[in-house]
Amino acid sequence: MAWISIHDTIYGPKLRNLYKRLSCSEFEAVGILVALWHWGLENADRNGLILSADKNDIARHLFGRGAGCNIKFLEIVDALIETGWIDESNGTLYIHDWNVWQEQWYKAVEKRKSDADRKRAKKLQVERPQKASSQARADETKRLVDNSEIKKNEKYSDEFEQFWSVYPRRVDKGNAYKKFLTRTKEGWSGEEIIKAAQKYADECRKLHTEPQYIKHPKTFLSDALPFKDYIGSGNNQQDAMVEAHQGNPFEKYGGIK
Repeated sequence: MAWISIHDTIYGPKLRNLYKRLSCSEFEAVGILVALWHWGLENADRNGLILSADKNDIARHLFGRGAGCNIKFLEIVDALIETGWIDESNGTLYIHDWNVWQEQWYKAVEKRKSDADRKRAKKLQVERPQKASSQARADETKRLVDNSEIKKNEKYSDEFEQFWSVYPRRVDKGNAYKKFLTRTKEGWSGEEIIKAAQKYADECRKLHTEPQYIKHPKTFLSDALPFKDYIGSGNNQQDAMVEAHQGNPFEKYGGIK
């Protein structure tokens, strides 16, 4: 709710000049100033600069507040300028001493904003840990749900255990099982995956692949489907590569055995 300050210092020569200029009572002159200053709260900046408005705009506002008044409203505006209640400079209008008359209002506005900002900051400080805690709980719930999918099958399926037994590098069994389940849900049979693992193991043995270069089982069964290279006709190509690697690399030059 907006309010204005009325200082007792208004009752002086300027006010007398205004009501004499308009041939009205002191009561009416004070009412005109009150109407002007209420309008100024929304239409002037803190320094009293009247924003995007001219004398006609002020006159229209006073007309809306001055039912029964017989004074012409543009004449009232001219009188306010002549008696120093409104300053005019190169066509720009200012409410005289506005920052003095309404200093308390602007202080109240600043305090209200400061209080609102402080309350908002305090609320955020409370909400952020709650959100972080909620997210942590959600992540933990998801982890437990994911792990429960494995525990439901109690330990691991027989097919996966067979895959695990032939695979050449046995690390991160839980995640490998998740990938195994995903691939079988997509339509790959356990038998195909087991055969692919066996062929990959044979290749690693023939090539003497060092353990650090052997794919993790979860990688072998990942979404990129690298195990496909060891299913079907692709196996012949792998076998050919292995055989070529095992043969004499200098045979094509002849004479070198």
